Amino acid sequence: MNDRLTRAGARLDLEPSADDATLSVGGHLFVELADGRRLRATDGSVGARFGGFYGEHRVGRARVEKVILGLVGKDPERPRPPELAWRQLRRVLAHEGLVLDDRELIQLPFDVEFSDRLVQELSGD
Repeated sequence: MNDRLTRAGARLDLEPSADDATLSVGGHLFVELADGRRLRATDGSVGARFGGFYGEHRVGRARVEKVILGLVGKDPERPRPPELAWRQLRRVLAHEGLVLDDRELIQLPFDVEFSDRLVQELSGD
């Protein structure tokens, strides 16, 4: 693993939805460097839409997190998608002189961060 990187993750927020029964979340991948800086993806975003959001089968944090983990190849219960979301970080990493492949990025500790708005929406308050 690269000693200049300490962790990776995704910062998520609410996105506009087509209707009240759909939850849309979106955000950006990031990596944190050993010097404390956070580099945010500049070539795209990650996100998902969940239908049937309201009612008995309300989407929770765990479900949102599981979907995001699948996009970066960190969900052990799902096969890796053919193209992982890590490509979004390539340009910002290259600017720092870092060239990492998907395997190296997958090995980093990964956190899914939720905005306050998203946490409130998921809690149903």
